[in-house]
Amino acid sequence: MFRLEVSPETRNEVVALAIELELNRSGFGEKFIRAYEQTIILLEHYPFSNRLRYRKSRAIQIPKFSYLLIYKVYRDAVLVQKLIHVKRSLRKQYKS
Repeated sequence: MFRLEVSPETRNEVVALAIELELNRSGFGEKFIRAYEQTIILLEHYPFSNRLRYRKSRAIQIPKFSYLLIYKVYRDAVLVQKLIHVKRSLRKQYKS
């Protein structure tokens, strides 16, 4: 199992999105957090299960939501760098 780190920016974006989803539809923010946590567990155990996308970055979709986690795998750790909506330009997101 790999050590997993989530950037502070990504952590803040996840919380903000969960709050926004909850305000728009009761219970949806909680569902998002559960799906996010399941995705994090998958990354800890199977970080290489997603193909390389751009400059050694990979992406995994949060189940049932239109959001991706962009991450990199290092020797003993996985670093989650960004949370993005699937309709955004992926190449542009990987660069920043």
